[in-house]
Amino acid sequence: MENKYNNSSVAELTIKDFNGIQLVNNSFKSKFGLVKVYAPWCPHCTSMVESVKNAADSLKTKDIIVGAVNATNPINEELVSKIGTQGYPSFYFVNKNGNLEEINLLDRSYEGIIKTVEEKINEASQRKSPKKSPKKSPTKFLKTIGVKYFGGAFSMLGGAKSPKKRRSPSKSKKSKK
Repeated sequence: MENKYNNSSVAELTIKDFNGIQLVNNSFKSKFGLVKVYAPWCPHCTSMVESVKNAADSLKTKDIIVGAVNATNPINEELVSKIGTQGYPSFYFVNKNGNLEEINLLDRSYEGIIKTVEEKINEASQRKSPKKSPKKSPTKFLKTIGVKYFGGAFSMLGGAKSPKKRRSPSKSKKSKK
């Protein structure tokens, strides 16, 4: 199979570099990246080989990895189908967990590739996971709203007396039949 990216900073990827549709190649571990799915016979794919190589060299200095999947390699047929590639070239942004997100490169020049990747990284960096609030015990929560717990009874803080225990109904009263 023809590899358009020999002797370059572009990692040639195969299905062996994926777990399902998650990229698990060690070069990409905990890094942002870009993956191009291409066909060597595709004129659009071949016309941008140099742009992709140059972008890979520039992005490598920022610890961003660029990879390529040859869709015509029989070993990659299942992968190409799983990730939903419908045309060539197709581009996927890779987050730090190895998850792929298809992106549309409107400008397929070196500058367009760099700009798109940087925009995707900025978007991913702004998406912060929600902070988990620390769990408070019910007693701590009650104290924050001014209630104190006394082994089975509650009282309002600030000098209020704890509630009196309820008396059980008098046994002297006879139940009505």
